[in-house]
Amino acid sequence: MGANRFLFETFGSVAILATFNLRDTSHGDPVPDRLQKVAAIISLMEADIVWLQEISKQVQLQTLRRLLPQYELRWANVGSAQGAPGTGLAMLYRKATVEILGEPELFPSVPRTASDTAFRWYRVPFSQTVRVGTLKCQLVNVRLYWGASSGERLQRRVEELKELVRWIERRKSEDPLIIAGCFNWPLDDPHMKTLQKPRLFFPSTKLPADATESCHGEIIKRYSHFALSTSIESCYIEGSVRYQELTPLYPDWSASEWSNFADLNPLLIALRVD
Repeated sequence: MGANRFLFETFGSVAILATFNLRDTSHGDPVPDRLQKVAAIISLMEADIVWLQEISKQVQLQTLRRLLPQYELRWANVGSAQGAPGTGLAMLYRKATVEILGEPELFPSVPRTASDTAFRWYRVPFSQTVRVGTLKCQLVNVRLYWGASSGERLQRRVEELKELVRWIERRKSEDPLIIAGCFNWPLDDPHMKTLQKPRLFFPSTKLPADATESCHGEIIKRYSHFALSTSIESCYIEGSVRYQELTPLYPDWSASEWSNFADLNPLLIALRVD
């Protein structure tokens, strides 16, 4: 039993969930042995399910599967509706603890105007129903459009957020929902209030004010979040939401390595599933 599991051993059956933005490396990678470091961090987290974002190439997933034999890869959407590089989403799950139910479903493109112009995701989210312990739930992996805080790029991100809300409101499944990924906004940004309407609970609100770490003047961006149906809020283990610290693991990282890797470090939560 590792340190993360040890923290929760008094809670009975527990599922550890993590979301991890690997950072797009399609234009080069200043971090030596990135995937080896990613695999080491995932092993350290001991998560049952890991949402991954910004996978640049299929070969990265093949390498992670080789380095992490305790996990299965359920879905990999490397690319997007517009063929953008570095936009891949995937889910790793621990074979011993997670039961996959049904097939993954890509989010659809939806007619946006009377002329039937389709809304298209830049990075297409997907959902997957699973059972962990006694908890059956529908998982969603999302990575919203990145860009400036004004203008066309901001509008694109706003549209994707609104479409995510519409998907939540239209979904047919009655299973509790767990959304995770990189939203490219901190939770206190006014735009995120759009997502907080459909009866969702955000563990990130429980993070202490000083939950960020910094190195070489770079501050971790708090853009990764979990959103859970309020019907399973009682499953959330109070105090379990936290970032997986990386500076103790890699204290000698350069400023370049930090700014291209560690500012997007993984977020974890733990749920009771007995």
